[in-house]
Amino acid sequence: MEVIFLLGATQAFFLAFLAFNKKGKSTADNILIFWLSFMGLHLLDHYIYSVGFAYEHPHLLGIGVSFPLLQGPLMFLYIQLMITRNNKFKLSYLLHAIPFLFFTVYFLFDFYFLNGEEKLAYYAVAETDPSVVIHLLSFLNTMLGPIYVIWSLIKLRKHIKNISNRFSYTEEIDLKWLRYVLIGLGFVWLTVMFSNFFGIIFPVLDEEFGGHLIYLSLTIAIFFLGYFGIRQQTIYVNQAIAAESPISDSAKPIDKKQAEEKKEAQYKNQV
Repeated sequence: MEVIFLLGATQAFFLAFLAFNKKGKSTADNILIFWLSFMGLHLLDHYIYSVGFAYEHPHLLGIGVSFPLLQGPLMFLYIQLMITRNNKFKLSYLLHAIPFLFFTVYFLFDFYFLNGEEKLAYYAVAETDPSVVIHLLSFLNTMLGPIYVIWSLIKLRKHIKNISNRFSYTEEIDLKWLRYVLIGLGFVWLTVMFSNFFGIIFPVLDEEFGGHLIYLSLTIAIFFLGYFGIRQQTIYVNQAIAAESPISDSAKPIDKKQAEEKKEAQYKNQV
């Protein structure tokens, strides 16, 4: 099973490389590159932990403990940039990284500067008698992801509805794949919640199997995200802005009724 996570990490880095070489990259593409690379690191961290390599080299312990806190914000940021008119990065987006930065700084002083033996002892205590901070981290690692998935789905649904109501670009602007990826990532987070919460009350899954199921789901989601993300062109900037541009009458948006009338006229002419 562990080799799947190594292959998943390799796949994520490879897809990030392909996205990096994509021509005409948008800001959303750059976020996708970072996100895929980050998921690759996340899978690699799980791999070295699951095979025991991290325990043999204690300085590798805890590297990815706060990684889940950044998965949700990166997903949301990618969706936001995909559907935003100007497709530009705003400094306000960095606010989503505050939980990740907080715990990273905290463990920088509380854990990362310890020597190897101290880190092993720290982990032993954390597994049997976790502190309030670790409990809080575990809770946020579990709950932030689903919140961002729901938030992203709401924004994407609103955008698709707005586009379909205003413009006749339904055939060109196809965002169904993005919705499916979000649903897939939602399944990953449901697996996390089931493993972390319900697994404690109803121990159907042991911790190791639950962790493997989570990262196996993530590996599958990475493939679809990378494949469709690399193929996807800028969907809002190139088309909606062009439609709203007052350059000429031909560049103005055509509503659905006009589009249908135009198609009907063309059909009659052909007949």
